[in-house]
Formats: sequence, C-alpha cells, structure tokens
Amino acid sequence: MQKGAEMRTIEIIGTSITTDHVVQLICQDVSDEHLQYLERVRDDLPQEDIVYEYDTSDPKQFWALRSWLKKQKATQKPDIKTWGQALNAVIGTVVEAPRWRRTWDR
Repeated sequence: MQKGAEMRTIEIIGTSITTDHVVQLICQDVSDEHLQYLERVRDDLPQEDIVYEYDTSDPKQFWALRSWLKKQKATQKPDIKTWGQALNAVIGTVVEAPRWRRTWDR
C-alpha cells in the first residue's frame, strides 16, 4: 500500500473468480462520511458496488492478494485450505482499503 494513501471503510459483500484468473472483491462503502452523505441526499437508490480486481497471472497482484488474505482473521482458521474457502471467509468483513485500487470502468 502506498504511504499516505487515502483510505475508505468498505464491507466485502461478494467475491468472484473469472475464467481469466481475475479475483474480484465486490464491496460497498460503509464509511461514516459516505453514510452521512446518503442521509443528507436521502438517496433511497441501491448503493453502487465498488469492485477491486486482482489479476492473479501478474505476480505482483497475486502476492498482494495472497498476503492480504493471509492477514485476515477470518482466513486463519485451520479448515480453510483453498482460494475459494478463503474468499468466502472474507465476505462480510469490514476493512480499510485504499481508494486508488478501485476498478473504475464498471
């Protein structure tokens, strides 16, 4: 992660692995700032999903995702042995994530 990167509080609401080895973390912004904004505008529309993508065929992105997953408390259980189990374990987790890692072309 970059020093001084602007962070946001997100909740992971879903994950997926595409056929071209891209892991997607589907999230929603649950930061106080964002929730206060929604109250101010009284927006009853569904929130836009934030998608973080990691191309696991790229070694840097693979190791970034792997190290992040290993640090998560939800994935440190002895019965979690596969990528799918690890990704399912982080669903519902609330974490701080950098704003710059977002996929913008959605």
